[in-house]
Amino acid sequence: MEIGRALQEAAARTPLLTAVILLLTAALLLTRRHIGAALRNSGGKLRRVSTDRYAYTGAALVWTALLALPIPLLVGYFAWALEQTANASTWLRGITYGLQITSWMLLALAFLVVLCRPGGLGAAHFRWQEQPLARFRQSIYWFAAIYIPALLITFGGFYEGGSDYMASLGRLSFSLAQIWTAIVFWRLLNFSGGVLAAFIRERPASLIAHWRYLWFPLVIAYPLALVIISAQGYIFTAIHLGIGLLETAAYIIGGAILYRLTRRCFIRNQRRVSR
Repeated sequence: MEIGRALQEAAARTPLLTAVILLLTAALLLTRRHIGAALRNSGGKLRRVSTDRYAYTGAALVWTALLALPIPLLVGYFAWALEQTANASTWLRGITYGLQITSWMLLALAFLVVLCRPGGLGAAHFRWQEQPLARFRQSIYWFAAIYIPALLITFGGFYEGGSDYMASLGRLSFSLAQIWTAIVFWRLLNFSGGVLAAFIRERPASLIAHWRYLWFPLVIAYPLALVIISAQGYIFTAIHLGIGLLETAAYIIGGAILYRLTRRCFIRNQRRVSR
């Protein structure tokens, strides 16, 4: 009820901004089919050297961002609106902080989902294999379905007077989020059917394959260790370390995308020179 009243007050104070955000979100949702078609068409033009252009990959990045934007934009507006509430309770301030983090997390996850779609940036422009992309995309859905609601509940008890909730409901939701993270990492990175399984089989001498029995247990153990840390009473430390884990994953994935963009430009130049 408090969240509903806060959103109504924000809409009444800034009706023009609210209308712009709602109309922009609706427009992006209603034009998703056309934007998706434009994204697929940009990939289809890369099959021949004569029609290949740098601009097509740039356009694909724009279409990917537009497809990913609607829901994160709406959640970000909700976070901003709740932040304007006067005399907000500590619970509401915690939810607001959680929504601020969630909006950026949703933007990153939505961008990755669109990047992994059939005919999207990953498959058509980066030449990534369809099967690992489909598995990665499904894992993102699994991760978001549990982690994001648990994150909001956790941050609801994060602030001052909400510490009563943090010791019980907050700790429980945080532990659930970390256990679920470990399960998703296991499903995503296992050597038999994970996204790196084909790479490990094809390149057994690579560092990723050579050190897989070291990095894989560490990746699985990290979120489980955060559950133990929170159970020992260091809940705030565990929360910040959990956010750090997500930031590290974002840097690694962002680096991989930047590498593929750079490699794409290099390969395109080679094709033109050979032609």
